[in-house]
Amino acid sequence: MSSPDNRAKRNTRYLIGGAAAVVVVVGISVALLLRDGSENAANEFVESTRHLSGLNEMLVSRIAESETVAQSWREDAYLTAVDIYFDDDLTVSDQYSPIAYFASFEDEFNNDFYVEINPDLNGLGESGEEIRAEEYVGVEIAELTNDEWEIGFDAALAIGEEAAGAEFRSNHSKLDIIMEITRNNSTGLEWTLFYGGENSGGTYELTRIFIDPSNGNVKAVRTN
Repeated sequence: MSSPDNRAKRNTRYLIGGAAAVVVVVGISVALLLRDGSENAANEFVESTRHLSGLNEMLVSRIAESETVAQSWREDAYLTAVDIYFDDDLTVSDQYSPIAYFASFEDEFNNDFYVEINPDLNGLGESGEEIRAEEYVGVEIAELTNDEWEIGFDAALAIGEEAAGAEFRSNHSKLDIIMEITRNNSTGLEWTLFYGGENSGGTYELTRIFIDPSNGNVKAVRTN
């Protein structure tokens, strides 16, 4: 059984963009970070996420292992989401584990199966079945494949920081920083970076940054 804190944190995924397909993949192209700013500014953002370099392959390996676990729940289980949580300094959170989500036609999309990944990405943690939020019961979620993904989570985070994330962090406290990659009928495949936090007046505000995973372009920045 997962801890109450982790269950509560997992529920924030529905704030990001609904029950959407998510995964993290290998790859970074520094050139993409230079598209809209000076080389010096881009280098600052690359440096701020340099500690993430090399973690993509580890995470992808754990995702493959988690699929085996999920298929002990339902033989037809397939990957629909992976969420990653970050601390205020952009290190991968050691309090809330990355989580891989799976769905099943056999289950008729009434539940999700989750597999927590150790924060150091060296193994798997707890796993189990969870009832979906009521509005998503019975909703089919697209299976994730990796033939369209060119941007890894380190590159996506750096791009999001440049777009609006760094400014948000400087103006807010008690931060929630979550990222996922989604696929839906209207927008297709896209990274979503979710920044939540309290402003100087104590009001909780949200900013979402949407990034094209094929080329690194920022598709939209939406606040609240």
